[in-house]
Amino acid sequence: MSLTVLVTRTKPQGASLCRRLAASGWRVLYGPPIRLEGPSDPLATATRLSKLLPADRIILTSSRAVEETLRLVSPDVLNAASLIVPGAGTARMARRFGLTSIHYPEQGGSSEALLELPLLQRPSALRVLILAARGGRRYLGEELQRRGARVERLHVYRRVEQALPFDVLQTLQATETVISLISSGGALNGLLHQLPEDLWRRLCRWPVIVPSRRVAKLAESLGCRLVIEASGADDDAMIESLSLPAVRAGLR
Repeated sequence: MSLTVLVTRTKPQGASLCRRLAASGWRVLYGPPIRLEGPSDPLATATRLSKLLPADRIILTSSRAVEETLRLVSPDVLNAASLIVPGAGTARMARRFGLTSIHYPEQGGSSEALLELPLLQRPSALRVLILAARGGRRYLGEELQRRGARVERLHVYRRVEQALPFDVLQTLQATETVISLISSGGALNGLLHQLPEDLWRRLCRWPVIVPSRRVAKLAESLGCRLVIEASGADDDAMIESLSLPAVRAGLR
């Protein structure tokens, strides 16, 4: 019988990841505990963005950040800066929207990977604008400030908690073993808040795959016993992690 994987990545990327897993023979449960929405006040956000531009570096922290930012400002305005995104997939999407001068880490899309980029190694006195969701990429901004950058943040989209589908909860209750693919700290906290205590404890006994060391530490602090760090947050990294010996060992 195929093993069950719980996918927490938000739409539409989460649906794509589910299709890839199902095609590889995994039994997939799709239960994102959060959804993404645009800013609550787009006009005010656009006004604030216009005041923060131009910048020397603009970090668009996700594909959703790219989409929402381009609803607020034209590509030409952004192209005056060096643009940084978390991975090749986001870069391809950004180019389709007309963005240029895009830089991204070759391995992984974590804040740590972004900070390894040459453009961010010595940002002293540079104006760096981080376009993200509220609460996201805090470490990135803190480290850039420590390196001497003048950092501004703008929340161009929001994470909103949403109820897990009832059929997902039922299936989780009836499933003996589940591997959880945790897309972010927000997804992890969303599961913690929404799952019944007994079900949360059961999930914590089985492999939990996370995108970064920071999320791994959070998972461990919340009681997860077998936390496995993927090489990045993208779909390829998550899928590759399912074949790691540590995951197989945790299923015995």
